[in-house]
Amino acid sequence: MVTRGLDEVRRDMDDPTTSLVTKHNYCSQDLVNLLLVGRACTNCFDGDKDLDGVSLRGVPRRGRVGLLTLYDWYQNFEVGQRLKDPEEPIWVVCSESHYSVLFSDDAAGALGKRLPLRAWYYDQLAGQDAVIELTLESDAGGGHTGRAGDSVAGRNASAEWGEPPLEFVIETRWPGVRVDWNGTEPIL
Repeated sequence: MVTRGLDEVRRDMDDPTTSLVTKHNYCSQDLVNLLLVGRACTNCFDGDKDLDGVSLRGVPRRGRVGLLTLYDWYQNFEVGQRLKDPEEPIWVVCSESHYSVLFSDDAAGALGKRLPLRAWYYDQLAGQDAVIELTLESDAGGGHTGRAGDSVAGRNASAEWGEPPLEFVIETRWPGVRVDWNGTEPIL
């Protein structure tokens, strides 16, 4: 915020009168985007959108680090390619009420969407002793995406399946994937 300047940060936001820290001391999306791409844009879709004469500010450029969220799976929130395909194979993950991180050492595979892909996940609130190694593989049945489809109703029904939410988050970036937890107990 110091390098961007308070006036510029306010101009970045859809509503400059809102706070960067919200109820329960959570970060607003504007603040998260400021940290990810250097702009306090309110939305995560690519570029700006016009909604009946109101300009909604989205992500202006590809981030060095990306963002994946469970809200995108449920189609309550749109994350554009500029955050799904960051410069580095590192994603901040917003799943339910907190942030964690997913990353890979295979930039060509992760950013090119080539499978299988080895990735690591760390969630500080899960009490992990170590980073969890995941293997992302193509699923002949289309993964959770194949089962739920693209409808809001199908996606909402998936909440009852008892599957790890992280798997749905991962499918917003790699649709039709199967997540192998490599012997680690999946985080629910």
